Amino acid sequence: MIKLVNVWFKYVGGREWVLKDVNLEFRRGEVVVLRGPNASGKTTLMKVASLIYKPSKGSVVVNDDMDVWSRGGDYLVKYRRMVTYVSEKPVMFKGTVYDNIAYGLTLRNYSLSEVERRVYEVSRKLGIEHMLDKDVKVLSAGEKQVVSLARALVLTPAIMFLDEPLTNVDEDRRKTVINALKEFKSLGSGLVIATHLYEGLDEINPDKVVILKNGVVVKIT
Repeated sequence: MIKLVNVWFKYVGGREWVLKDVNLEFRRGEVVVLRGPNASGKTTLMKVASLIYKPSKGSVVVNDDMDVWSRGGDYLVKYRRMVTYVSEKPVMFKGTVYDNIAYGLTLRNYSLSEVERRVYEVSRKLGIEHMLDKDVKVLSAGEKQVVSLARALVLTPAIMFLDEPLTNVDEDRRKTVINALKEFKSLGSGLVIATHLYEGLDEINPDKVVILKNGVVVKIT
């Protein structure tokens, strides 16, 4: 579980608070959809919750332990490996689709056979197994989005934060992505999805929908 306690956030040099006194919990096996207009704070909230950004004020508590940022060091590294953040604008590493999906597994020193097994398994679920030998330079924006999702799914994180995961994804592939996310949830992992395209996400049966406006949680349903 990741708990945001009285979290405020302001960018360095910024005058305005981007997040204002946010209190939220994200749990394994739970799907949370974050909704709100542009510049409402959705992306910043996810980056704070996924331990990319340190809150300006407040605490980020993992598994009912003390504030992760107060512990720092090895604790921060440990908890960061429990979560994954997928950007709306994915960054591809040089090489093939396979190289990109395998990247995180290689860093974690998985065996070659386990890397291959996981990469092929997740690529089949997302319908991109035929693309594994492609250089990422030739991929469309939608294809890069799916590869970025595969790169996260292959790590089987406890909680995955997805920023507009259906952006640029065509209708045919959108259904495949949604089915993969449903399976990911069924395995007991958590999903936090920021989106303005709610269409199709109701199939995942979100447990909570959080509405943000000007950095404030205005409604939870």
